[in-house]
Amino acid sequence: MGKTRELELQNLLSVAQASYLVYQVSHWKVKGDDYYGDHLLLQRLYESAQDYVDQLGERLVGLESSGAIDVGKQASGIALVVNQVVKQVGEDPMKQSMKITQELLAELQDAYKNIKSDDQMTLGLDDLVMSISNTVETNMYLLKQATAPGSRHGAKKNPGTRRNAAQIKRRLMR
Repeated sequence: MGKTRELELQNLLSVAQASYLVYQVSHWKVKGDDYYGDHLLLQRLYESAQDYVDQLGERLVGLESSGAIDVGKQASGIALVVNQVVKQVGEDPMKQSMKITQELLAELQDAYKNIKSDDQMTLGLDDLVMSISNTVETNMYLLKQATAPGSRHGAKKNPGTRRNAAQIKRRLMR
């Protein structure tokens, strides 16, 4: 039907697939004191990404045609997005996950706006984009909580904290 919708959904699918890849690789690469919590968080994110990637791909084929998805073009799009993320934030898995989530939210907004303004939005596609946006916004919230100042990633190391906590506990027990 419309090239705008097809191109927007192809781009959105590439960014969504890139999010899946970044989350899963980050899941494997996290380390440190809070490794296990981050490992589980990133697993939750890549599992949610797997669902919305599948839904987007199926909707793209359903609204356009099976020819709307080309594995070579998708792979190139994914590589382009992932390389931009790594170039912008480096190798830190949590920073990469935060950045790809920001990119996906921006792409969701752009795709929605462009498809709607070109009068190519269906009720089902509107619902799908909104549902994916809701999931990705939740993912962003979880990543922000995990990396906020005072959290395990955002906190500055204070070598005296344990000793101070132990002293306070001893004083309270007197």
